[in-house]
Amino acid sequence: MKIQKILLTCCFVLTLTACSKEPPAENMETENVKTESAERLANPKNLISLEKAKEQLENYNQAHPEELGDEYALRTWISIEDLKAYIQYIEVSSAEKEIEVTGIDFIHAQYKSAAPGSANPENKTYDKTLMLAPTYGSGSANIAFDPIYSEKGKPKDLKVLLSELLSNTGPEEKGEGGKKSSVANLLTTCPNICD
Repeated sequence: MKIQKILLTCCFVLTLTACSKEPPAENMETENVKTESAERLANPKNLISLEKAKEQLENYNQAHPEELGDEYALRTWISIEDLKAYIQYIEVSSAEKEIEVTGIDFIHAQYKSAAPGSANPENKTYDKTLMLAPTYGSGSANIAFDPIYSEKGKPKDLKVLLSELLSNTGPEEKGEGGKKSSVANLLTTCPNICD
């Protein structure tokens, strides 16, 4: 009987001790990181109201009735993985050339040629798309450039590269389908590539 009481007392003490212990440091660290992230994360400066978004979408839809999308306007979706990978790529390749990236140019383009003023219902005639290019600061302007052809501290403007390409005096480094570049377009996007 004494042994049972001793065992019961030990179990009771162990249970109280276990219940009163702080959660493992691992869980506390995760909770601290979540709390710190929420405290550090400020709303981006470029957020707009739903009313402003609706107004701007209606402006587009009224000006381009033949290019309405299937939801609320013609749109391009890009996967978050592609965006993260591209941002990492341009930050690393630009840092190697000692060039500070100030942002990304989203450049409107199209996959298929079309006559000027061609209608583009549901983006099926000439497939509008977006190309992405890193930018550097020059005075108050942000200029698209390509880290591949830039020298240390000297960004090579995308406009100059494209001009040189047209005059056949441009870079010789070859990539898939032509000269390599840091311009992104073969992203997982929709409506163009929705699979």
